[in-house]
Amino acid sequence: MFQVTNQFDLAEQSLKGLNKLKASRQSSINESIERATLPKVNYAKFVFEEYDDDSFETKIKMDSAYYNILLDRLDESNVGDIQLILGQMMKTVKSIYETVNIKPKIYGLQRLKNLNESTDAIAKSASRIISDFINRSYYRLTQEERENKYIGRIKHISKDLIISENVDPKDAVSFSLKAAVIEDLLEHINFPMTVKNEIESNLTSSDYAQMFDPQILNDMWDTYQEQAINFSKIVATII
Repeated sequence: MFQVTNQFDLAEQSLKGLNKLKASRQSSINESIERATLPKVNYAKFVFEEYDDDSFETKIKMDSAYYNILLDRLDESNVGDIQLILGQMMKTVKSIYETVNIKPKIYGLQRLKNLNESTDAIAKSASRIISDFINRSYYRLTQEERENKYIGRIKHISKDLIISENVDPKDAVSFSLKAAVIEDLLEHINFPMTVKNEIESNLTSSDYAQMFDPQILNDMWDTYQEQAINFSKIVATII
C-alpha cells in the first residue's frame, strides 16, 4: 500500500508532467501560428536561376535550329510573313522571361547536345526532335484521338475557316488540328514545361499579385498566344 506522502509525491510529479505536456502543446501551437503568419517562401528561386540577357541569347541561338527547319519547309511566298511574326514573338518571349525573372531554358537541350557541336549536328538533332514531336502528337494518333485531344482549341479556327473562307468542314478540322500541334511545339520550344508551369502559377498566384501586377504578365501571355496561333496557321502547311 502506498503511503500518503508517496501519493502526494506521485500527484506532484503527475501535475508537473501534465504542466510540461501543456507547455509543450502550447509551444507547438505557437510555432504553428508563427509559421502561418510568416511570408510564404518562393520555392521557384531554388528551382530557377534569375534571368540574364546572355542566357536568352544562348536560347535564341539554339532555338534557331528549330525555326530554321520549320521555315525551310515552307513555300517561299510565306517566309516573309512568318519571319515578321517570329521576330515579334521572340520579343514577347523575352519580355515574359524578364517579367517572371527566370533564366531561359532550352527545349531538348540534352538531345541538342551543346554549343561546341557543329551547326550540322545541332540541326540534325533539332530535326529529329521536331519529327518525334509531330509523330507523337499527330501521326501516331487516330483522327478521333486527335480531335479528342485538341477539340477545345480547334473549334474557333475551324469555324472561321468554314464561315469566312468557305473551307470544307473536314478540311477545316484537319488544318486546325495541324495548327494546334505546331502551337504545342512552339510552346515547348519557347517555354519548356517547368517554365510554363511557373508562368501559369504566377498568373493565378495571390502571392505574386501582392508584389507584381499580374495583368501585365497576363497581357504578355495573351499576346504570345495570339502570335503563336498566327505562326502556327502558316507552319501547319508543312505537316
